[in-house]
Amino acid sequence: MKPTQNYLPKQVWGKLLTRLRENGDVALFVSCGEISDVKIEENCLIINTEKDYIYNLLVADENLLSIKRALRFLGIALDVKVQKIAPKDFDVNKDIEFLKEKFKNLVIE
Repeated sequence: MKPTQNYLPKQVWGKLLTRLRENGDVALFVSCGEISDVKIEENCLIINTEKDYIYNLLVADENLLSIKRALRFLGIALDVKVQKIAPKDFDVNKDIEFLKEKFKNLVIE
């Protein structure tokens, strides 16, 4: 196995996407193509997504196994963890909803 500490997360992610495409995992490849928030911590590739459908797709046993196999094929010894994170604009949307409720009788143009 290649030493993983020499890889940058984006390099690992790019190699993984290439392997998924080459392997014919098209749905997984396309969905993973939307992800840009990846990091490596404590010998683990951490994949963060805001989208429920991508999270659900990635944590499915078969797909998680495909990701792990692709990494293993590339000689990259990393565990894989998928995390659902709050959208970056979550607080803004919460504030907007609060203001709409507070000032619902006021017409704003």
